[in-house]
Amino acid sequence: MDEKKVLEDTGCIIVSDEPMSAHTTFHTGGTARFFAVPESGERLLTVKRCAEAYDIPYYILGGGANVLFPDEGFNGVVISTAGIDSLYLDDAGRLHGGCGASVNSAVKFACDHGLAGLEFFYAMPGSLGGAVYMNAGAYGGEMKDIVEKVFYIENGEEKECTDFDFSYRHSRF
Repeated sequence: MDEKKVLEDTGCIIVSDEPMSAHTTFHTGGTARFFAVPESGERLLTVKRCAEAYDIPYYILGGGANVLFPDEGFNGVVISTAGIDSLYLDDAGRLHGGCGASVNSAVKFACDHGLAGLEFFYAMPGSLGGAVYMNAGAYGGEMKDIVEKVFYIENGEEKECTDFDFSYRHSRF
């Protein structure tokens, strides 16, 4: 079986032997056998399901903060959320962001649109998805102070959450 071809059939560009040091804040680690950057949650789910169906090990990578890949690499597919990076304002002026959007791009977007509340995130590494996952914070602010709603995927279905069970570096996720 040509695993790369199987993964490419998901519609994602699949790169072979991608250095993981280019995708983590510590800039360490060997290569991933395959690397995928889906541009939507639906496409991410397609790649994940494909990997599961063909017994290809997979790892879903957010912004790469607090992640160490082994020097010997990863013999599977790393699925990056970097392509799920939309940022926009709804009609009520609330900021919406994709899980793969960098924290810094969200801070800059908020600033450019006259929104306050993300200042504590300035210069913090990582992605919005990871920040929600761990209730990231600094300088007296945390995600629990600003997040109203999260859409996530569980068991192949999109769900909505407004009860996060946030505590210090913890969420229900």
